[in-house]
Amino acid sequence: MGSSLGFYHSKESKVLMSEAHKGKILSAKTKMSKNNARPWLDKTHTEETIAKMSLVQSSIDRTGKNNPMFGKLVKIIICMVKLILLKLKP
Repeated sequence: MGSSLGFYHSKESKVLMSEAHKGKILSAKTKMSKNNARPWLDKTHTEETIAKMSLVQSSIDRTGKNNPMFGKLVKIIICMVKLILLKLKP
């Protein structure tokens, strides 16, 4: 069987599926699995935690070889294109 990529349900099929699921009672196990799939839903970091994370990130040395973009050709090409475009502006 092939891929279902690009397949769309018809409006009639969507109505039938909707009707089939109305009134369905989810088990406790299903509810838990849905909640576990999105553990950060309706949650945020505390101000204290944000401050700690900020401190840790700001203390990391990201110069030279420690920079994630160090030696990446893409960054060099983008910079060159920007310079060329700046020189072409009247």
